[in-house]
Amino acid sequence: MRSLIRALLLAVAVAVVPQSFCMAQQAHGTAQARVPALVAISPELQGAETPFRLERFGGRSPQDVILLAPDADAATLTQAVEALMAVRRATGDAASGSATFRVQQAQRPRVLPWAARVLQDVRGAAPRAIPGIGRLRAVQIWLPAQRGARGAPDSR
Repeated sequence: MRSLIRALLLAVAVAVVPQSFCMAQQAHGTAQARVPALVAISPELQGAETPFRLERFGGRSPQDVILLAPDADAATLTQAVEALMAVRRATGDAASGSATFRVQQAQRPRVLPWAARVLQDVRGAAPRAIPGIGRLRAVQIWLPAQRGARGAPDSR
């Protein structure tokens, strides 16, 4: 009988744990697993050989900027995100210094399901100052972490 009472008390205690505590724990775990990047439209890339450019800035925010040509589509943004993820896997999530990457990749049929929405958001965003680049329409996105703090591949 006592074990039944204990089990019921435990069930009630678990049921009344504040939802905010659970959500805070979940948000904390998610924040550690994601790294920000800025997506911007750059008129300078109109007619360029590559439809996007990656800029990494060490020691300041934003650290990673994806610059897209004004006519970029969801497939181009997907390629840019995949290129940034590859750079992060090779050099780490946090840039150690400033660098520009122009990446040409083979066309892939896969398109990230959220890429078109992000492009729509960027095109509708108010221009903002991006240090080292200029004033452009941009939005921040969050991408999965690729490398741990010590440079070892992230095990998540």
